[in-house]
Amino acid sequence: MKFFRQAETLAPEDYVLNCLIGFEAVRLNRPQETVETFAKIVIPEFVNSSEVGAWRFDVLAEAHHMRGEYLKELEEVSKGLVHFPDNVTLCVCRVRALAALGRIQEVLGVIDESMAMTQQPESPGYIMLEAAQELRAHGYLNESKEIANRAVIWSQGRINEDAPSEKQRTSLACAFYVAEQWENAQTLFKELSEEFPDNIEYKGFLGRLAARRGNKKEALKISEGLTGVEQPYLYGNHTYSRACIASLLGEQEQAVELLREAFAQGRPYGAYLYRGMDLEPLREYPPFQELLWPNQ
Repeated sequence: MKFFRQAETLAPEDYVLNCLIGFEAVRLNRPQETVETFAKIVIPEFVNSSEVGAWRFDVLAEAHHMRGEYLKELEEVSKGLVHFPDNVTLCVCRVRALAALGRIQEVLGVIDESMAMTQQPESPGYIMLEAAQELRAHGYLNESKEIANRAVIWSQGRINEDAPSEKQRTSLACAFYVAEQWENAQTLFKELSEEFPDNIEYKGFLGRLAARRGNKKEALKISEGLTGVEQPYLYGNHTYSRACIASLLGEQEQAVELLREAFAQGRPYGAYLYRGMDLEPLREYPPFQELLWPNQ
């Protein structure tokens, strides 16, 4: 961000530079700065004719979501969808805003519309899981569970029985997890972790599942194993998994410290933190609230 701000003194009206400043501000948990930066951007005519133009609507929508401004989020997404009606990311943002507002029928409408998005066949799965998690975060537990179970059925229907891809199996495992089908999630994540031992996400989910089953010894063992992971481009993802495990084990102080460490290692802030089901035990914990809303 420091270098972006230095460049801004030389080209204060540069479109790309201001977009990068707004994007980085969200990642640093400064959503108001994103909103203010985007408000002064002069948008070149060519931007809305290219799919890359959808990106700014996504970033601004996330900033509004992080500030709890769900109507403004929906407004920005609606503007974006005028230009990019088939953009999956914007559809995900739309269902996120509608879920946060409790507009259940409209959420279901977005999901139904996504079934026709043939250019990106994975879209309905992404959208359903986003809706389920956001609804859960806002107290719509029954509706969340129904949509998560729908995502499971949809994901199972996409599995190629002869040669299921890793992506298909991962999507199904995540759907099992959000639907609280712990045993099914455990079985599939264990298979994936054995086949792809370098994938820390699979290990992280196994640690979360161990914590949810009350197997503290196993959860701590997996968490400890993630400590020593040495891979390029981790960006704090292994530490974030450890924070989720600590949260589920009731270790609130440690969970917040691990979150701070993950952010220091490069993991970005974002709307996902506000709906993360593994961070639910931290929701009422003041240090966690201060971490997410330092100036709000």
